[in-house]
Amino acid sequence: MDLTAKSNHRLSQTGQAILSRDLSDRVNLASQNPFLGMNIPDEGDKRTITEQYLKANSDHIYNIEEAEPPRDFAHSMFHPLPNDIDFKRIIFNVMNALSVLHKEAEWVVDTSEANTNTFESNPNHPPAPAKKKSRYEKWLGFLMMKENIAVSSDAFWFVIAKLFKGESYKDIQENLLDRISKNYVNYYISIEEGIEKNEFFKYYFDILAQTVFYSTFYAFPKSRHKFNDELKRDLIAEFSYLFTGITITNYHRYIKNWCLDLGNGNIFRQSQERVEQEKPESLT
Repeated sequence: MDLTAKSNHRLSQTGQAILSRDLSDRVNLASQNPFLGMNIPDEGDKRTITEQYLKANSDHIYNIEEAEPPRDFAHSMFHPLPNDIDFKRIIFNVMNALSVLHKEAEWVVDTSEANTNTFESNPNHPPAPAKKKSRYEKWLGFLMMKENIAVSSDAFWFVIAKLFKGESYKDIQENLLDRISKNYVNYYISIEEGIEKNEFFKYYFDILAQTVFYSTFYAFPKSRHKFNDELKRDLIAEFSYLFTGITITNYHRYIKNWCLDLGNGNIFRQSQERVEQEKPESLT
């Protein structure tokens, strides 16, 4: 793996996640008051994201150039993805692309109340045997957490502001990064410490890059000709720098596994096969 542009990163105060200096500074501020400037909908659980936050009420837009990133950052935890993006479907595509998930399942003890009560009421009938839980199941649970929805949603709008809008949206980019940092704090501390957590966050930049790419593909069908390997490269570079402190240049190592299935198989693989078929035969 070719790694360049190493930054003077440092460990965030929220855990052992190595971040770029820029995002690390934001995370450190957020860790002091993760909910500063946010209007939290549920007083009982400050991380709760209600259904109204998951539904965007804007007019349907088909071109990414017409999309407008959020400008109000004081009254929500994040800006939702466009209505026609099925987040679960996006996540299943991401999961199918992660080769690291193809490991043996791990045994976990069934500590459910029903299982425990059975043993306590009748010692002659011990608890049911341990259940087997795969890494796939664990990571799917991580990715469907409300905190990841928040980070992913604002990351989507950050990419639009930075890569498709430019310097005139610099303030919006900064505000989005601040809010991504706050939600990332919540996300990181919400996952139980352990080897699985460390492994998951090692790949998080790739997960986020895929999530954003697939989301733009679904949201803006008339701009799909722009969603190419160059954009994949930019997303890997952007998120690898923000979340690891280094910029990964050997992006092909990651995007070769990306999988976007719209119902008829992986369209990336189909596109590559068409290119190979259309190549002229070598003259002999």
